[in-house]
Amino acid sequence: MMARDYRDHRSHCKAVTVRNELAIVRAALNLCEEDKLIAKAPFVQMPSLPQNGVKHLTKDQFRKLIAGTEKGAPHIALFMQLAIATGARMAAILELKWDQVKLDSGRIFLNPEDRIATSKGRATVPINDQLRPALEAAKVAATSDYVIEHNGKRVGSIKTAWNAAARRSGVKATPHMLRHSAAVWMAEAGQSMDVIAQFLGHTDSRITQRVYARFSPDFLRGAAEALTY
Repeated sequence: MMARDYRDHRSHCKAVTVRNELAIVRAALNLCEEDKLIAKAPFVQMPSLPQNGVKHLTKDQFRKLIAGTEKGAPHIALFMQLAIATGARMAAILELKWDQVKLDSGRIFLNPEDRIATSKGRATVPINDQLRPALEAAKVAATSDYVIEHNGKRVGSIKTAWNAAARRSGVKATPHMLRHSAAVWMAEAGQSMDVIAQFLGHTDSRITQRVYARFSPDFLRGAAEALTY
């Protein structure tokens, strides 16, 4: 009953958020039982997750989307390239500074040293060969400390430029879909869920497994082979 009441109390949050919060409560109760602080940990009923699919773009759709950006707004094209090549959340990209981009060693440190750690982890990821030229060109033209800048200032919102690109390209997408797309592309290429979890900054690979495993070409392959006759 308590878990259901909590789920109703947090009805404005996503089901996965409520599940993660209740998982912490359940783990704490189980620990109390192990330490004999309570006789028996109560059962915590977890809310079910919606069965909707992961909204992501195909590579062809992404190419159309980025082609829809205006020449006068290079920041949105760079944002898209960074988002798909790092799998990072929008906030991490808009907050990214040049001192976090190490072109010499080929790495991007998405989590700045002075950032207070939260549940939304930020990884250190390699710079792939397609992203590097875009970063090098942006670095030469940079007039601020921020990687994503416009008219010499940090970009606080990409909504207007994003919507314009989506409208011109005919691709219906949101910025967060690029994070999902990056994960799906890695899964489709056969990358392990542990690797994808590290790339996305997930602290628990079970989250990655639950959301993206079905996109892997080897997902349930062994089970399917067991059903031959």
